[in-house]
Amino acid sequence: MKCLRHIIVILSVAIACLASGCGREKDAPAGDDVALVSVGDTTLWLSEVVRQIPQGLAETDSAEMFSGIVDAWIQDVLLTEVAADNLPDLDRIERMVADYRNRLIMMEYRKRMKNDSRRNISDAEVKEYYEAHADDMRLEHPVVKGIYIKLPSDADRLENVRQWVFSATRESIDKLEKYGLKGAIQYDWFGDRWVDWEMIATQIPYRFYDADAFVESTVNFETEYNGSTYFLHISEYLKSGDVMPYQFAVEQIREALSERELVEADRKLMRSLFSRAVSDGKLRPGAYDPVKRRMKNGAPAAKAPASDKKDKQQ
Repeated sequence: MKCLRHIIVILSVAIACLASGCGREKDAPAGDDVALVSVGDTTLWLSEVVRQIPQGLAETDSAEMFSGIVDAWIQDVLLTEVAADNLPDLDRIERMVADYRNRLIMMEYRKRMKNDSRRNISDAEVKEYYEAHADDMRLEHPVVKGIYIKLPSDADRLENVRQWVFSATRESIDKLEKYGLKGAIQYDWFGDRWVDWEMIATQIPYRFYDADAFVESTVNFETEYNGSTYFLHISEYLKSGDVMPYQFAVEQIREALSERELVEADRKLMRSLFSRAVSDGKLRPGAYDPVKRRMKNGAPAAKAPASDKKDKQQ
C-alpha cells in the first residue's frame, strides 16, 4: 500500500500541475489533501480517488485505475455542464432531484422511528399477542429438533458416532459433544430449540422430495457423499400448517407490533405538523381540511404475522 500511495502521489501532483499550473487549491478540505484537478468551482481531491482504489492491486493496475477514475470524473463534470446548458426542461429535473431527496429523508426518518418502536416493545406484549393470535400463525414448512453431524467417512469411531446420534440419550450426547467438537466437520445439537428444516436440509446432499413426509416418517437418517458421512436424528417435529412455535413467532410479532406503533406515531406526527402549519399560516385548508381528516382517522390494526417462505424439495 505504501508503494501504491507513492505512485498515486506522483500521478496526482502531475495531473494537478498539468490541469491548473500548480495553482491554488479551491475549497481545500482540512489536512494536507491534494487537489488533483478542478473544473469551474468543482475540485477532485486525492483522498476521493484513493478511497475508490482497492488494496492489493499491482502497481501498473493501480496507476491505470487512478487515471481512469480522474478521467471519468472530468468527463462527467464537463458533460453535466454541457447538458445543463442545453436541456430545455432542467427545472423538471431539479424538481425530480428535490423530490427524490425528500423521499430519502422521509424514508430514513421513518426507519429510525421504526427502530425506536421495536425497542419499546416488551416481551410481555409479544407473549400477549402470541397467545391471542397463535391460531392465525401457521408454519408453511416443517421445523425440527434433534442432532446433526457431518464428519469424514474415514473418521475414527464412526460406528460410535452413529450409535451416539441415533440413541440421543443424555450420556450419548455428552460423548458426542466431546468427540464432535474436535472430530466433526459440522456439528449441531438443537434438541432444545426449533430449527427451520430448510437450514438442515440444505447442508445434506440428499433430495428430500417431500419435507413434511420426511420429518414425519424419519427419526434417524444417514447418507454418504464425496468422502463425508452425514448423521441426523429428529427428536421432535412440526409440519407445515401446524401452529408456529413461539420461538419462531417472536420476531414476526415484533415486526407486526412495530408496524402498528409506527403507523400510530406517524399519524400523530403528521397531525401535529399539519396543525402547526395551519397555525403558522403555511397551510391554508379550503374545501379539504387535512387536519380534521387526520383527527378522525385511527391507526390500522396490525395483521397476524405469517412465514413468507415456501416449501422446497431438495
